[in-house]
Amino acid sequence: MSLDVVLTWLESHPGLAAWFTFIGGLALGAAGWFIRAYSRGASQRKAHRIGIAATKEAALNGAIAVEDAASELLLLAEAANSAGKEERQALASRAGEHLEIIQAIELRATASELKSELSKACRGIKDFQRAVIKWHGEHDCDDSQRQAGKAAIDQIQLSAAKLNQHV
Repeated sequence: MSLDVVLTWLESHPGLAAWFTFIGGLALGAAGWFIRAYSRGASQRKAHRIGIAATKEAALNGAIAVEDAASELLLLAEAANSAGKEERQALASRAGEHLEIIQAIELRATASELKSELSKACRGIKDFQRAVIKWHGEHDCDDSQRQAGKAAIDQIQLSAAKLNQHV
């Protein structure tokens, strides 16, 4: 069958050209729909990957900040044993610096689990601050504030460990 025969046959059936146009239009529409659907899915997958990366970054930053705070609070607790009232105020202020850093990370965090652990760490630092201000000397029989401060540090260390699980 030659091309001339096919063209002659197509010209003798004018309704057939309309059907070819209709079917071609459907094919183009379906191809466009598939391309948009694939593109939309790809952008959603990319946004999901970015969200996961941001959550891991926030968890890492939070874990580092909380671990640093716990380490320094241990040193501050030792220093508070022999510190006077004004020195204990300064130690509490030093703990407040860590509090501000962790609160800033908490504001940027989007995952509720991270926010919860960062909030617990902030509460722990606030509890430590209150305890260290009321701290009695190492040789005083009333060690309730010292115990409260150590419990606060334990809570902060626990939050750091939980944040590390998200990394």
